[in-house]
Amino acid sequence: MDDQGIPSKSGERLKIASNIVDKAAAYGIKPKNIIIDCLTLTASAQQKDVFETLIAIREVKEKLGVKTCLGVSNVSYGLPNRDTLTSAFLVSALTMGLDAPIMNTASEKSMDAIRSFRVLRGIDKDSREYLNHYSSMKPMESASSIVETASKEANLYDHIVKAKKNEAVHLTGKLLETMSALDIINAYISPALDLVGKKYETGDIFLPQLLNSAETVQKVFEVIKNSRSNESSSDMDKKIILATVEGDVHDIGKNIVKMLLENYGFYVIDLGKNVSPDVIVNRVKSENVRLIGLSALMTTTVFNMKKTIEILKNEFPDITIMVGGAVLNDEYAKDIGSNHYGKDALEAVSIAKRHFSKQESKKSEV
Repeated sequence: MDDQGIPSKSGERLKIASNIVDKAAAYGIKPKNIIIDCLTLTASAQQKDVFETLIAIREVKEKLGVKTCLGVSNVSYGLPNRDTLTSAFLVSALTMGLDAPIMNTASEKSMDAIRSFRVLRGIDKDSREYLNHYSSMKPMESASSIVETASKEANLYDHIVKAKKNEAVHLTGKLLETMSALDIINAYISPALDLVGKKYETGDIFLPQLLNSAETVQKVFEVIKNSRSNESSSDMDKKIILATVEGDVHDIGKNIVKMLLENYGFYVIDLGKNVSPDVIVNRVKSENVRLIGLSALMTTTVFNMKKTIEILKNEFPDITIMVGGAVLNDEYAKDIGSNHYGKDALEAVSIAKRHFSKQESKKSEV
């Protein structure tokens, strides 16, 4: 404001703010150290000027490079249900670039708005503060009996559940000194993923926590994979193609299957996630593979799995297809045309063993 009071238009407020910045510069004060209050007017008495305040915040931020503050609750003065109006105005102001709201921190609606905005704006990384405040998550259950035998200092299960990536990576390297990759998967990774999945289904944890645990497992797999980089135990005569079907970007389950199959000596060609039928068909041709593993986690992508199976069966009538994923069961797997349903990674290994055993029997008969 100036000697004439508070201007109604945003352009006039910007001009006053610019004069303040120029005056401050004369004293050696940089714009980054200046906070401008664009001043809130009441919606009850000066409704047409309220939005001008929001525009002024944006212009002052963009054109002058200063910080902004605002007494947000003034907007609702003289009106009923003030918290509702104030919180709506607060979100609008934050969207325009407000840095420091002057507000009643005892107002749950306003604090809800702050927490929500910080998530949507990407300030609250992985929604951690939001989850800490609103989640009714109970303490995680203890690990399986196998894990309980390990010391508290060496519990990979807990690191995965709590998404402690660095600790999980470090501990995996140590465990590999005394345990096989298969034992680590069975003792720690699979039980941890099972628990996280159950907690997500029951609403005890939420999507960011689920994804963070999944990312932790990815890091663990990288360590295991690197530790096996010099091994050459895979049988090139036992090729298997794995892929998460088109439209689905989840591959944790597929990666576990891959790891187990490789540990049992199968040669796995991993096509990754969101893989189109054409890519799979071309690879089957070039590699002459007759066992395919398809994965889908989302109900919306099961149709793509069915479509992929139809294309593969039409192109390669003698091909064998096993499917897996949280949205499938044995009956559904048969309905979409697959040969086998793998309820878990160990079942996938059993399917592969039976498949190649039959192939070897046929060769010996010839």
